[in-house]
Amino acid sequence: MEPAEIRIVVSTGPESDERELAEATSQLHGMLMLQPVESVTYGSAEEAPPLSKSGDVPALGVLLVSMAPAMFAAVTATVKAWSERQSGRGAKVTLGEDSLELTGISEAQAQQVIDEFWARTERKRPEDGADGDA
Repeated sequence: MEPAEIRIVVSTGPESDERELAEATSQLHGMLMLQPVESVTYGSAEEAPPLSKSGDVPALGVLLVSMAPAMFAAVTATVKAWSERQSGRGAKVTLGEDSLELTGISEAQAQQVIDEFWARTERKRPEDGADGDA
């Protein structure tokens, strides 16, 4: 099965500065590295948060996660847990052309949004080929 790649744009609230955004992004990076994902890298400035700088250098507040599709729920749960650690934190998770905002919602609402997002994007993904049955 092909790995899925999601883009996570971190936000730390309007009152935060670049240092806070960098620390929060680094913390989320570390938490995601503890998951059984293929990779977690810092992304480019495309769609970067307002406090970050654009250019070809890694963008402040942007992470790219490559993982097996089955890990999506665990990764989004990690992002949600990270966002709940401090007021004002949030993240926009993007898979293909679909995005999911994990900011200021309850655990039940988050799970419902995550489930709906995954179901919607799953329908758009091509099949991985024959299942091996003759």
